[in-house]
Amino acid sequence: MTQVDNAAAEKTIETIQLHELLRQTRESQHLTLEMASSQLNMSLDQLNFLESGDLDPLNLTPFERGYVRNYAAMLEIPSEKVESYFPSNTEVVSDLHSVQRYYSYDDQKPFFARAIGRLLIYTLGLAVIAAILWLVWPESTSTLTAEEPAQQLLTPQLPNTSESNAP
Repeated sequence: MTQVDNAAAEKTIETIQLHELLRQTRESQHLTLEMASSQLNMSLDQLNFLESGDLDPLNLTPFERGYVRNYAAMLEIPSEKVESYFPSNTEVVSDLHSVQRYYSYDDQKPFFARAIGRLLIYTLGLAVIAAILWLVWPESTSTLTAEEPAQQLLTPQLPNTSESNAP
């Protein structure tokens, strides 16, 4: 054990603060804050907070406790030693609330998903198709009136004699 480890071992958990334990262990392993920051993917500000006197283990959020646990695991501090600084799980409460309490949403189907909406869409679709067909349909088709075929049947047509007399 190094001198820092011996000094830390002499102090009991009641006298040594968590931030001191983290800082002394890091220094005993000859790690800089920059090295620890790169290994943990944490900012220097976060590590400085974990090693500062402002760290209050009783008022940490679950995420902050996770940061402390990860930092302690990297420093190879036994988890039991770190967990003793945190309140027991029975005292920790979650601030999670149901989302439905804060957001009112209508679970009614949209208008076009209901039967009347679908009927309206289908009717409009058929009307559009009918309008397109009416606009595109050719108007120049010759239709015979009812009198013309009867007239053609009643009057026989003679072959054109002027064409047959031609030399």
